[in-house]
Amino acid sequence: MSSPSSINNNSQIKCKLLDWYDSREIVAEGRWSSNDPAALVHHVPLCPYAIRVWAGVAKKQDVYLWRPTSEMTCIEEGLGSTVSWPSDKVTIVEAVWTLEHGRRLQRASIRGKKNSGSLREKQS
Repeated sequence: MSSPSSINNNSQIKCKLLDWYDSREIVAEGRWSSNDPAALVHHVPLCPYAIRVWAGVAKKQDVYLWRPTSEMTCIEEGLGSTVSWPSDKVTIVEAVWTLEHGRRLQRASIRGKKNSGSLREKQS
């Protein structure tokens, strides 16, 4: 079974968004939604090496979004909605969920462009 390129937004995959400009500072927390380049974020395709995230908690409210929209320009305005974030600036903090077959997929973190979005399958 191959790893999914997109994950349902109902999954419990928590992630942290790092400052996309020039820092390792955590600016927000949210839930992974998708890394499919064709996925839409407010009617705009996601693009390669990006992740769609449900923004949940802003650690720094005034940080600019990586891809702002006409409705939102900073992370605080994106809370409760999906935002686009560069994959090398997203760290997965919890990525275990159950499939119908009792298998679990897990990934400790996503770093860099080469392995962004790659999840491995593990038998229970």
